[in-house]
Amino acid sequence: MRPPTAPVPCRMVLALVLALVLAGCSPGVEGLDPHATARPAPVAASTTAAAPSTPPTPPATPSTPATPATPGEPGAPELLGSFDVGLAPEVSGIAASRREPDLLWLVDDATGTSQVIGVRHDGTTAAEVTVDGLDAVNLEDLAAGPCGAGDPSPCLYLADIGDNVAGREAIAIHRIGEPAPGDTTAVATTARYTYPSGPVDAEALVVGADGLPIVLTKEEGTTRVMAATAFADGALVQTGQMPVPQPSSPLLTGFVGLSVTGADASHDGSRVLLRTYDSVVELTAPSPGAPLSDLAAWTAAELPAAPEGQGEAVAYLPDGRSYVTASEGSGSLWAVSRS
Repeated sequence: MRPPTAPVPCRMVLALVLALVLAGCSPGVEGLDPHATARPAPVAASTTAAAPSTPPTPPATPSTPATPATPGEPGAPELLGSFDVGLAPEVSGIAASRREPDLLWLVDDATGTSQVIGVRHDGTTAAEVTVDGLDAVNLEDLAAGPCGAGDPSPCLYLADIGDNVAGREAIAIHRIGEPAPGDTTAVATTARYTYPSGPVDAEALVVGADGLPIVLTKEEGTTRVMAATAFADGALVQTGQMPVPQPSSPLLTGFVGLSVTGADASHDGSRVLLRTYDSVVELTAPSPGAPLSDLAAWTAAELPAAPEGQGEAVAYLPDGRSYVTASEGSGSLWAVSRS
């Protein structure tokens, strides 16, 4: 999705800031500390036991510092590869394949999107899969996960959840079996959901071991956690709300706001990555088996992020520790490695 439009002078300043930042950070990560550790991000999480009847009051300014992220120290962002930007010029979601270790899936958020794109880690195109019947309104994220609690086979979840004017009566999550090598088409099962407090914009989706979608809303300075109780038409339930941690280098935040633009859950469900226009934040569960729907109460830590112009896509890599990001209009895949 396009971020909120800034006045013309601000947009010119924004372009200059991005040009200076990108000029100082080459793909070889010059200018970035290769031994950087996770940067603490102030956050104070709060949970909501039941769905509110009216939009909740924004939480107070966070003051509690987040603890360092685990596991292992992250390195600096490095250019992993470059994909054909013409296949996904407005890339808004990315997910690591659960079939092939060297495969990433991408989705584009242009109106009418009907495909998922597979690329290798170096960006080489591996698949172009048309989803039968898919005519997305605003496809904003992509998640990989099991096809259900009793079905461990791999699925992809396509989140048609974008709503910049907060006017959609319902959102849609499309589930397809992860395409096998050589597949060119897929058939989707679709669940349509409503929000407990009315329409709201969202760009982030995670899916847990039970195969149930969890949407994170895109709101200024905060995000609400909206969980499905079944993969079927119905209402989402608000299970929590948290302030979005302030980035340590807020280059874009002052122009386009502070909000969650993408997310991904680790394979074991113990950690969640959040993307903002300026940062990557990792949430860590307090104990093994903690419900993914309680993620608003998890410990947060800021991790290194590449200087991207419009970062909306983030995903864990197959090792479950390292991660990859992508931005609209660039065709670049940036990775951060962790031991």
